[in-house]
Amino acid sequence: MAQIYDAAIIGAGPAGMSAAIEAGKNGYKIILLEKKARPAIKLSITGKGRCNITNSADIKEFVEAFRNGKFLYGAFSFFSNSDLISFFENLGVPCKLERGGRYFPKSGKALDIVNALIKEAKKHCEIISDFSVNSVSKNDEIFITRSQRGKEILSKKVIIATGGLSYPSTGSTGEGYDFAKLFGHTIKELSPALIPIELESKHLKTLRGLKLKNVEVSVICGICRSFGIFGDME
Repeated sequence: MAQIYDAAIIGAGPAGMSAAIEAGKNGYKIILLEKKARPAIKLSITGKGRCNITNSADIKEFVEAFRNGKFLYGAFSFFSNSDLISFFENLGVPCKLERGGRYFPKSGKALDIVNALIKEAKKHCEIISDFSVNSVSKNDEIFITRSQRGKEILSKKVIIATGGLSYPSTGSTGEGYDFAKLFGHTIKELSPALIPIELESKHLKTLRGLKLKNVEVSVICGICRSFGIFGDME
């Protein structure tokens, strides 16, 4: 008889691994499925390879940074930015506070964060890489997650942690939205965030590779300033 897991988690990024770790700690039998050759590829290149893991801002500031940020109160009441710092330091990754309230691993290496998550996840779950999910279905009370190669994983629950559409080469291709739709979830219209701005001007493209600190960028519509942001530019 095929093994039935308590939960199959699709996507071994930071969200998927965190879910696996917490569920495993609570005694659940978990399998973590990753489509790429190794977990957390996108995390390993964030923050220019340094991984800006969080900020020192209080919860209210985090919430106000998003248009509909009130939904974050529930999550932060259970696991705050200070809890995240403690989590990684307990895994042997000391963190440091830098300008702008940004926290990075003290080593300045995003891979230290990735490796710590993988090491901890392996203690609490089974991880399968190169498992590209082709379909998710349900037979009575059991979910069947199939790979493109035909392998099936049986589980009582499924957690979709596939990320968005932001970086397809790292695995974020948006298939998680399709899986969610199959089970009645409504997906709102998608819009880009935290992505590069592509410029048409050949003159401006000559600035590629230029790195500046303490820069303010403004968007002007007509004679009005509609948006502005301050920080580093690369």
